[in-house]
Amino acid sequence: MVCECPIPPDIPNALKLYNGTLAGSRTIYACPNGFSSNGGSPEVVCDGLAWSTTSYSCSVSSTPTVPVTTSSNTTTATTTTTSTTATLATTSQTTTDPVGGIPVKTNNISLEEFNAIVEGLKVPKSNTSSHKRSLTCAYDPRPSSTAIGGVGIAVLCFMFVFLFIMDCTTITKKNLDN
Repeated sequence: MVCECPIPPDIPNALKLYNGTLAGSRTIYACPNGFSSNGGSPEVVCDGLAWSTTSYSCSVSSTPTVPVTTSSNTTTATTTTTSTTATLATTSQTTTDPVGGIPVKTNNISLEEFNAIVEGLKVPKSNTSSHKRSLTCAYDPRPSSTAIGGVGIAVLCFMFVFLFIMDCTTITKKNLDN
């Protein structure tokens, strides 16, 4: 049986990014433009039954935020096959999150920490529940499934018994003739 956590809890005024609900899954929170965090940990982890707790919260900010921009020849940090090199802009621009264009404030977490967290959120395909289920057989309790399986086994057994009897009759005829 696979243990799963519920969907990660929402934090008022915060954006969340999570990579699943299985044990070891991670969620990261970020405050949108115009909000600031209280300095709590922006990350929670699923232990298989529940999410760890955090004191992270977002409140209306009175200080301007430093926008995060990406250069045009790089990819976003959430792409599972590549990583990004982002630069912090010093001019006032629309803040866009490398997670998908959502406004975000990053003054409480460095870009390196953010990229490390994003890398930690990536799950290898072989660790997903769908991949594990594709490698196992499922029990089917329906009577029709049992009947069809029984007929298939009976046909295979009949073929082997029929061939064995045919060989036995041929062998006994040769032995009687000699």
